[in-house]
Amino acid sequence: MKFKVVEEAIKECRQHLDSTKTGGSQTENRLAAYLLVLISAQFELRIEAIIEAYAKRQKDRRIESFILGAAGKQLRSPKISTITGFLSWFDGKWGETFTKHAGNQATAAYDSIISNRHAFVHEAQCNVTISDLEGFYHDGSPVFSALVATFELRAHEVRHLH
Repeated sequence: MKFKVVEEAIKECRQHLDSTKTGGSQTENRLAAYLLVLISAQFELRIEAIIEAYAKRQKDRRIESFILGAAGKQLRSPKISTITGFLSWFDGKWGETFTKHAGNQATAAYDSIISNRHAFVHEAQCNVTISDLEGFYHDGSPVFSALVATFELRAHEVRHLH
């Protein structure tokens, strides 16, 4: 799954660093911190949208409301372990299914973004470069397809997310 706003922001940051020849500087560090926050926010919004697509399948609006409310409370800047735990509430096997579909590389890359965002927001530390982030972003993207597969969503239910 692609994130147009993220890809545009990465491209603009790279262009700025190239045109100003400020790669490896404090400027790159600040741009990387901005991208951490942006990517994390987009990831969180995508997770919410996928869960909303699943919740809308429910015939009972109270169940839909419960799913969305629980997700809203549990899945704030969620690491893979949090997502896995949330999925296990629905079915004990869903957590395992999700991590199997996502794979180790994707889950590690996704968690790197979330952990580094946390370090920046709470400790004012940014220890990644834009190249690191770009790699984590691309490597972490299978997490979203894995979530769609775990919920057994159909193409028409997630078409708006691409």
